[in-house]
Amino acid sequence: MKKMKRIISLFLSLLLTAGVLLPGFTALQPKANAALAGNCKTGDLIYYGSYPQGEITDASSIAILAEQTPDEYGVVSYNGSRFYRYMYNNKTHFYLCEPIAWRVLSNGNDGLFVLSEKILDREKYHS
Repeated sequence: MKKMKRIISLFLSLLLTAGVLLPGFTALQPKANAALAGNCKTGDLIYYGSYPQGEITDASSIAILAEQTPDEYGVVSYNGSRFYRYMYNNKTHFYLCEPIAWRVLSNGNDGLFVLSEKILDREKYHS
């Protein structure tokens, strides 16, 4: 039973990681991904997709971003960068959408096995 819970946890973790590549965020095209996989070695760092990672805390920057209209995914574009708008406790927060850094754990016939360098998100599980 314990082994089954671990397998389910691993599956859900992989599913959440795959969910990072939502339509509102960029991702490499499959052809580019296949070409990239051929050049990667274990230990390499690759960048694939983007995710809101760094919170904007400067008051003047927040004021400028608050004036912008977000798209359907809550993403605001300003000055060539993209920011995710998030409401929490009746306060607006903005996070810079940055490329996701992935560490290559292996590169085999079935593709790349990678792990993100940062914890991208968290959710309560079975609470």
